[in-house]
Amino acid sequence: RTAVNGDLHDVVAVQMLPPRPKSDGKEWDIPSPSSQPDSNSSSLFCVLRAVVEGAFVHLLNFVQPLHEVALKEQIPRFEVALDKLSELVVSSGNMLHERSFFMSLIHATLKHKSKLQHGTRDLIVDCWLKWFRVGEGKNGGGGRESSMAAPVHECFILLLNEWASLGNVLLPRDKLVSLSEDAAKAAEESEKICRGDDNDDNNKEESSSSFFTNAWVKDESNFQPIKLQYERMLKSLPATNAEQWKQTLEIDDDHIQALKDEIQKKEAEREEKKKRAREKEKERSERKKKKARKSQRTEVDL
Repeated sequence: RTAVNGDLHDVVAVQMLPPRPKSDGKEWDIPSPSSQPDSNSSSLFCVLRAVVEGAFVHLLNFVQPLHEVALKEQIPRFEVALDKLSELVVSSGNMLHERSFFMSLIHATLKHKSKLQHGTRDLIVDCWLKWFRVGEGKNGGGGRESSMAAPVHECFILLLNEWASLGNVLLPRDKLVSLSEDAAKAAEESEKICRGDDNDDNNKEESSSSFFTNAWVKDESNFQPIKLQYERMLKSLPATNAEQWKQTLEIDDDHIQALKDEIQKKEAEREEKKKRAREKEKERSERKKKKARKSQRTEVDL
């Protein structure tokens, strides 16, 4: 009864493990790089973040029952630390491209196999979904950056697939579907923020479909690894569940065909506009030539 998943496990573990203080962002309030005279201050924060990432992975490498409680206590603290340090790294300012850390985190998490407690699983998921938020651009240029085609998106779906392969105990089918939908919606939201308000005329002019649907249909090279992970997930689902998931995210056959038709229509309209513009330019050129010839004849008459 005191083993992992036993009804007395949490009670015994809490008695054996001293209580931890609640996570507080103030302990990671470090002066920003702009206020530091040293030009290498941003590099220091980058190193600090790497150290914290390594400590996070090291913590997850423990698989003893007692450390399950430590995970629940410490994961929120690591989340706060990574969040604060990421804000201070000028070269990125976000967690979107920490692929090495994500892969290490996945391998460390999988060591628990199906014995990972659902509470710990949910903490990791909540922390990961927060990393989907909009970044400030990995080159420090000040522009906003979406998580739609970022490694944080690909690695999260990879983690879900690996968890699902361990059986329904760790990640039931319904939970797999809902979390994958949450990931797609988080990426969609970040894309909307980067492109501007939902009612932006420029966005509407491009397509009325969601950004996730557009990314799925266009299948550009930076989105292909993410699409492969989603397709792997869909293969593990029954046909009815997979079709329902596609309909929810608007990537079923009907939505895709409608988007392709819309893209073709938009392309035809753009070509028509270009054609009319060329014709108008040709007419203006002809008028200029006629005016020039008339001017020449007038000079000759004079």
